[in-house]
Amino acid sequence: MNLNLQSSLLLITLAATPVASADIVVFGNDTVVTDTIPLQPSDLDKIISAMTESVRQQDTQVLNTTLDYMGSLFDAGFIGFNKAGALFSKGKAPEGDVHINVSEFVMPARGPITSVFGPRKRKSKRKTIRMHRGIDIGIKKGDIIRAAFPGYVATTGYDKRGYGYYIIMSHPNGLQTLYAHLDSITVVPTTTLKAGDPIAIGGSSGNSTGPHLHFETRYCALPINPEDIINFPAGKIHSATYIFNKEKLLRDQAAAVESVSKAQ
Repeated sequence: MNLNLQSSLLLITLAATPVASADIVVFGNDTVVTDTIPLQPSDLDKIISAMTESVRQQDTQVLNTTLDYMGSLFDAGFIGFNKAGALFSKGKAPEGDVHINVSEFVMPARGPITSVFGPRKRKSKRKTIRMHRGIDIGIKKGDIIRAAFPGYVATTGYDKRGYGYYIIMSHPNGLQTLYAHLDSITVVPTTTLKAGDPIAIGGSSGNSTGPHLHFETRYCALPINPEDIINFPAGKIHSATYIFNKEKLLRDQAAAVESVSKAQ
């Protein structure tokens, strides 16, 4: 599909339509999508077409807007990656308790936790809150980063304003893990890995104040506090089974954001 720049912007807006019917909570100037609705394949076609045209037009503003939108879709669980590394639309996370086998866990890196999971106040004059969707592990530049669970590499990329060099893995137990601020990546999408296999060299790329690993655990793309699964000081899991409950997860995270918001 050959689209002009105006059509690209329009399609981004049209593609966002399914998000409007999700449960949305606004905190300051930040919007948190708390539920997921599947996108249609045609919606993904519109997004990809808009990105392709913005690259052809060399319009970085439109491209960055589209990338930010796609990032929000991934964070909200609307889209994911299949084993071939292609985008696909995802349904809702299941209701009730989901028992997830995490027994094959291996520490992705060794070091102290320098920043925890949860809401943060933005360092600006505006009273806004952003969600830190993972934990930061202090490392030395050049440390080896390893796969936390067996699985395959869903995608790799570079985000100069945020994650820097990053890897997203998908695992047979249903989890997704993300590794960010890497110095270099040593795997490619679709690579199948065992837990503990090297995947990257640690560093401080992207929006980072020093060498560390930003590590995320997700289920159906919904962020889970890694410390709910892993005892990082001990370097081992709390239990062989992690019980995921979407309702409890979203309720607890919303309460944490509200608490920080009230404290401002």
